Amino acid sequence: LMLAWRLRGFTRPLTPARASATVSKPPKQVSPFEVQGSLRVRDSATVLCVRRRPEGKVHYLTPSDCGGESPFMEGIFGEAGRITFESEWEVLLGQGEVVNWLRTTPEKTVTMRYPGEWKLAGGNVDEGEDVAAAALRELTEEFLAPLQVTLPQSAVIWPFVTKQTRPIRSQSNLMHNYVAIWEENEWLRTLDVDALNRGLEDRRQRFAQLVANGDFWTLSMQEREAVAPEVFQLAWVPLHEAVKHALSSMIPGIYVNAFQETELRKLGRKNRDPMFITAATLMELEGFPNAASLIRHCKSVDLARITKEEQWLFNGMTQAQVDEAFATRLTSAGARVNPSFKPPHLLAAMRQARLAASGTAKL
Repeated sequence: LMLAWRLRGFTRPLTPARASATVSKPPKQVSPFEVQGSLRVRDSATVLCVRRRPEGKVHYLTPSDCGGESPFMEGIFGEAGRITFESEWEVLLGQGEVVNWLRTTPEKTVTMRYPGEWKLAGGNVDEGEDVAAAALRELTEEFLAPLQVTLPQSAVIWPFVTKQTRPIRSQSNLMHNYVAIWEENEWLRTLDVDALNRGLEDRRQRFAQLVANGDFWTLSMQEREAVAPEVFQLAWVPLHEAVKHALSSMIPGIYVNAFQETELRKLGRKNRDPMFITAATLMELEGFPNAASLIRHCKSVDLARITKEEQWLFNGMTQAQVDEAFATRLTSAGARVNPSFKPPHLLAAMRQARLAASGTAKL
């Protein structure tokens, strides 16, 4: 087709060069990592359900395991070029669904935040809600609800570490991470993960029927929350694999499994949401040789103090202020990457010191 322009009633066909000069440009794509206006900081709470499976094995993680060499990966893995895992922790993780069915409409599909990622149970702290109560609520809603499992009053969780995310969609989260330790929680030791996954599958099938016959779109938001799938599957994941999944989110074209790849490609998503802070949180576990050392540490944690020490982004900051704060943070720590990710050699030294202090073998 030939484009035309009109001037005082005169019409002239446009050459391709002239046409290209008059066609409006598509709107500039806004990066989700740029603060638009001012930053909002929110509190969130997660629970790391953890256990050790001592087999006397040492595992290694290299940049190639996470998607390949890059300046970012060099900063993570350091001069050794690999991370050594000796603690033998496992973490209960949930692989999230890809589609956010609470925000999706028949006309528009909206993805979850961190779609298809292996995640900790967690979410935002509601206004006026206690942080520990929020952690327990999220654990119940995301991991236990499919089997109508409720946490007993005797459930024990400890504050572990706080990390702050860089801005995504003009929001930064202060992640207050708690731990539920296998040895202290009978409900965790008796948790039937296979049965939970069967419950998740049943929920998906019932939901698919609601969508197929159109009934889902007639439900109230509260009714949708009761039936929409949020977690695809649960699994006990060895620590080195959990860290690999999180770090690989930073490299385009790498997926945690076929489910995530298929669903993201179906929706035209080329990149995953970055899971860097989750990786940094998981890595903290490598500094503990056994449950006893982890419990001793957690009993000494002052959540308010560690939050104050960690926080470097604040409400109302602009993008320029965020950039300046991050540059200052790197310079102060002498780091090449966000210092929320402790260097592997430091964690190894901490593990050995705690092991020596406990006076026990690696149990």
